[in-house]
Amino acid sequence: MVHKLADQKMSQVMTYTSSPRFDALFSNGQPTFKVTMPKFTLYPGETTEFKLEVENHSSSTVKKIYAELEAEPFPLYHIYGNTKAKGKMHVLVAPYSTQKFTIPFTIPTDLTASFHTCGSSLKYTMKFGLVTDSWLTTDPALALVVSIGELESEEKKDEALKTPPPPPYTA
Repeated sequence: MVHKLADQKMSQVMTYTSSPRFDALFSNGQPTFKVTMPKFTLYPGETTEFKLEVENHSSSTVKKIYAELEAEPFPLYHIYGNTKAKGKMHVLVAPYSTQKFTIPFTIPTDLTASFHTCGSSLKYTMKFGLVTDSWLTTDPALALVVSIGELESEEKKDEALKTPPPPPYTA
């Protein structure tokens, strides 16, 4: 089950929880997890840490947690391609237990900044999930829209400071 949340312009830490759902007839619980993101605007080359708290309410063992960054261009698929970056961690979360993890994730340096115009857009989605050892359980996932910012060069910053302000308006 994937939940999409709208992009939010906030600078504080945000926490989202995957929701449990009825799954297989023989399943006696579902693993869930909370993701804590330090921010929604990420920059190429930046390493950030996502915190996951896994609550395993099932008789299955959680084997792996992962984070993926995926580009979603519209309609310019042939120009931007399908950029993906992945981070995964092999873990063991025993049945009926809770554990906390931190996934370090480095944003690729060659990403184009997010944009939206009337004819096209380029947005990025961070998808978090976990994998269990049971074929009876659907592994939960959570997808969040993030912005990829543009890094300004030092030359651009210096140039902006050297440019004189426009003349005052006179009538």
